[in-house]
Amino acid sequence: MKTRHIAFLGAALLAPAVMAQDISTEITVDRTIVPEQRSAERPANFVPSIQLPRVELKPLSLHEYLKASELTTILPVLEPASYGDTIALTPYRGYAAIGYFPVYNLGASAGYRFINTHNTRLGAWMQFDGNSYKGSVGSEKYSYGDNTVSLGADFNRMFKAGHLTVALEYMHGRTTMPALGEYSTGIGNDVNTKVLNADGFKADASWWGRYKTFTYKATFEFEHFGYASHFNEQRYTPEIGVMLGGAPGKPSGGIDIKGDFLSSGNGDLTLLPYYNYNTATFSAHVGLKLDVRTGDMTIGDTKVKRFHVAPDVQIGWAPLSMFAVEARVEGGDRINTAAGYYNLCHYFTPQEMRPYSNVPVDASLKFTVGPVAGVSLKLFGGYSMANDWLMPSQSRPSLANVGVNILNPYYSLFVPYDIKGWLLGAGIGYRWRDIVDFEATAQMAPQATDKGYYRWLDRARYVADASVKVHPVDNLDLELGYEFRGGRKLYNYAGAERKLGNKSDLSLGAAYRISPQLSVWLRGENLLNHHYDLLLSLPAQGIKGLVGVSYKF
Repeated sequence: MKTRHIAFLGAALLAPAVMAQDISTEITVDRTIVPEQRSAERPANFVPSIQLPRVELKPLSLHEYLKASELTTILPVLEPASYGDTIALTPYRGYAAIGYFPVYNLGASAGYRFINTHNTRLGAWMQFDGNSYKGSVGSEKYSYGDNTVSLGADFNRMFKAGHLTVALEYMHGRTTMPALGEYSTGIGNDVNTKVLNADGFKADASWWGRYKTFTYKATFEFEHFGYASHFNEQRYTPEIGVMLGGAPGKPSGGIDIKGDFLSSGNGDLTLLPYYNYNTATFSAHVGLKLDVRTGDMTIGDTKVKRFHVAPDVQIGWAPLSMFAVEARVEGGDRINTAAGYYNLCHYFTPQEMRPYSNVPVDASLKFTVGPVAGVSLKLFGGYSMANDWLMPSQSRPSLANVGVNILNPYYSLFVPYDIKGWLLGAGIGYRWRDIVDFEATAQMAPQATDKGYYRWLDRARYVADASVKVHPVDNLDLELGYEFRGGRKLYNYAGAERKLGNKSDLSLGAAYRISPQLSVWLRGENLLNHHYDLLLSLPAQGIKGLVGVSYKF
């Protein structure tokens, strides 16, 4: 069962002791220095749902000694690591949880491991997430809603020679929204309701193995995504890799070969040769990404490049226990998929998406000092360039040639932009025993049609966030958080801007463990009831949250 499918639980953030015994925690780590994860930065969740942690604990790629794993600080305590041909076990086979908050925010989740031995796991899970709320567009209020159900199963088998994983997942989403503009009668509040049904299916299989001094992997993933009869897309992602060496203090090297192909005919073949060197205080990964596009290289009247070369370098140095430096220079091609952008925003037109985006360079440098008397400081910055990067836009071209209009034209289209710019930030943290854990960061980036930090899809100018977690007594965890994103806006084709409003989100969470199996929890967000737009004519939900109970058995 994938851990992210218990993610709506407030306890996932607030109950490390519970998560330490979570039945689906599994990870294998070969690294000695693990830099902080640099996430894909989805600042303003364009899907109007509750912002709760979604964590996938996938087995790490064998060569990724420096790359950020899927782990985040949501899981501060892990089970004992497994070794060789064994899987760490927990005393629980299943879980069930439900949470609700008026007017309508609902989450329900359940899973069970039918086989749960030291080397074999077979499990299934389900999750439902739903919400409905009213939001303002100008002086009028309209109804918005979203319901998503997911089902899945996975199989894990550890052998002396390696690790086999197979997983299946199905998703159905139903989104409702007002049809403004040409889809409505234009008389007062008389608007039609657009209902968007989406289905997705994913299957993947992976093998990680070792033979003498060689480690190798072979994976394949198939993904289908579609909007009822309007649009369908399939994605095929094979990957093989081999590495020689890798013992601490010894160099290693290898190559990965990955394909990423769509049913539309667009695709990308990537070669990643690399060299690694790791010691107790220093780690280096030096490689290249060689991308070859396999689809049509003509977009409109413009021909685009078929071959791209980008760096893949990460260096970490920690000469002292209270000082560390991390440097990264990365880049490469990206295939833009409908399923990927559906996860960001249910309101978009996949027929018009640019198939390829490219990052020539994404460089960053970070210094970390501490902890000293519980205080840690970090200073970081970087520079990045992204070409044909899909960003939300205010306007979009006519869909006359598409054949079927599946979305409201007042909702944003993801439009390709060439974006470059620097990013500066600073942070401070404080920890007192296991009782108080505080962290705050502030960041800024330039803002123009062609300038900014490409990972910030809302083009924010200033970003600040802070959180404090308190464990005052046994079995009780509290968390207070705040996020501010200033200067959020969109640009249309002519360069005109549309302001989205600042995001000012105060959140509160609490979890109480009645017993090792039973927990009650709550999670509230946007407690200031701040009004801003996720996208054009898509207002954010006001006060929202979940109050619920979870049980492991």
